[in-house]
Amino acid sequence: MGKIDFGIRKPVDFSPLSEKILDETIIPQFERTVEKFSNQPAIKDFNSCLSYRELNNAINNLAKTIGDLVGKPKRPIAFLNERELMSIISMMAIAKIGGISVGLHPSNSVDQLRDYLVDSTAELIITSSKFRSTINALRLQIPELKVIFFDQPEITKECANPGVVSKPEDVFGIFYTSGSTGKPKGVMIGHLYKSQSIHYQTNGWFFSPSDRISLVTSSCYLASHPSIFGAFLNGGLLCIFDLHQNSAKKALNWIIDEKLTVFRSTPSIFRNIITLAPKDLKFPYLRFITLGGELVTNQDIDLFKLHTLEDCTLVNNYSSTEAGAICHYPIHHDLPSFEGMLPAGYPAPGKEVLLIDENGKNVAIGEVGEVVVRSKYLNLGYWRQEDLTALKYSTDPMDSEYRYCNSGDLGKFRNDGILEIVGRKDTQVKIRGFRIQLEIVDLALRSLPGVRDAATVVFGNVQGGERLAAYLVTDKKSTLTVNQIRLILADKIPGYMIPSRFIFMEQLPRTQTGKLSRNELPTPTNERPELSTAFVAPKSNLEIEIANIWKEMLGFDDIGIADNFFDLGGDSLLILQMSLAVEAATGRSFPQEFFKEPTIQHLCEMLEDTEVRSIENEKFLVKGIKDSEVKNIARKHKKKTILDKSLLIIKKLVRRSEPE
Repeated sequence: MGKIDFGIRKPVDFSPLSEKILDETIIPQFERTVEKFSNQPAIKDFNSCLSYRELNNAINNLAKTIGDLVGKPKRPIAFLNERELMSIISMMAIAKIGGISVGLHPSNSVDQLRDYLVDSTAELIITSSKFRSTINALRLQIPELKVIFFDQPEITKECANPGVVSKPEDVFGIFYTSGSTGKPKGVMIGHLYKSQSIHYQTNGWFFSPSDRISLVTSSCYLASHPSIFGAFLNGGLLCIFDLHQNSAKKALNWIIDEKLTVFRSTPSIFRNIITLAPKDLKFPYLRFITLGGELVTNQDIDLFKLHTLEDCTLVNNYSSTEAGAICHYPIHHDLPSFEGMLPAGYPAPGKEVLLIDENGKNVAIGEVGEVVVRSKYLNLGYWRQEDLTALKYSTDPMDSEYRYCNSGDLGKFRNDGILEIVGRKDTQVKIRGFRIQLEIVDLALRSLPGVRDAATVVFGNVQGGERLAAYLVTDKKSTLTVNQIRLILADKIPGYMIPSRFIFMEQLPRTQTGKLSRNELPTPTNERPELSTAFVAPKSNLEIEIANIWKEMLGFDDIGIADNFFDLGGDSLLILQMSLAVEAATGRSFPQEFFKEPTIQHLCEMLEDTEVRSIENEKFLVKGIKDSEVKNIARKHKKKTILDKSLLIIKKLVRRSEPE
């Protein structure tokens, strides 16, 4: 296998991972880690922290429960949990008894969950009592589905390892992605792929027992697994943070308080958490950051350089669910400024990257071709879709151990051998790290009552991020509002695929051959959308203050105090930005009760009932902050800020943070 010199700082307790793992699976390596580090903390969230012994007890006890119910699993086993710690225990318990896991996300509708369960042929689902009504609805449609309600891990009861031996060629899990037909499309992830990826990442990124590694995305997504197994196979601590339940400031404080050494996320998450940190704040413990799922921007690199020490490395990851890791590009503090997009980088160990034209021939350096990956360590194909697998994968006729995977991405090689990605062959796009097929969104829109035609495009919002805009042609008698559209779509497609803007048109532009011309669709305007709620103008100073923040975040000229933040196109990332802006402008803690009624009116009522104070332990705001920095924060987040008031709040905050 080739090796990339990432230039990452090596901890003193680093120990290379043996290639023995390639001949077995990750489970024996995990159990060896448990024996060696039994009393060290293994996994932590806001509710609990489990040692390796306690984590292994929880996994083994659940594995025994599963075995008692189904014996040796004949079909895949699904898990559905709100708490990530429980999902990880479920996934590991399934692996320990030689089963195939299927992770289901709580944001999916009942219909989507049913489709995944039916497609995967899952015989059992592991879930919590919170989802009892969802399970009852599912069992009406899948009466043979078995259920284990898993509400509390059994961490003190000793339970022996099951001793089931999986083979490297066996399937570890099925991971669903959106398909071009709208049907579930599950990618089979093999044990050999997982063992090889964590082997080279451990030895290239130097995962060690002293590492404290972030997990900010769901274990249902393959991108989370380097964090999970980077910790579990090397004796490190996995630190879990729920971005959907906590504010941006808590995320920033969490990085500091947990003394994270490794941070992994999408560029959007990284950018929204780090953007407003004071200029003199540096994360002293971070030794490397990995970003993937989206394009890394100049802004991300500037933030990385500003807030990390000189020996910290940023790694740009280019990957796909089908091929796994494809390329990496290590970034150090001495990287000069550049224009355009950051390169995908050098081929990952064990991967060979080819660029081919429409005739299957290799293209010259500097020319654009489709990215094709050759490797022994590709994923196994699509679950129960042999025809689709044959289209995506092929065996090397010269060496049957190697296979090819067509990525669908377009790229070109530079003279120095670095790969640059220039786009997609089809209309698949990435928004906030999620791959989205625009035709699936179009199909869901066209199924709405009274909608005759629809199209979806990507547009850049005022905060610099990318969002989806939907263009609808409706019947003249249609009374559809944006609120109604969102409610209906929520039962048809995942939340991240629901457009932020909806534009109603008489007809859609088409080419001479009758095909949709997406390029001719008009740019979304700043006009307030048609909502079910009547427009109520802000009156009080606080309402006007918050409305101005929302206008800047959401890109509308007018926003009423009864308008729902999410009906206006808000999402989890914009919530991070908005909560931070509100706290900076008002000096008050952002109330979590906002989500029960996400309107300006409700937010102002809660803020007015809250004493003027800042969140506890706001280390990132008080460490060495200057008056000029306060003014910059204020000017950015509140055009009519009374600067003296902001200075007073910060000075009080500094006094409170000083030792008594």
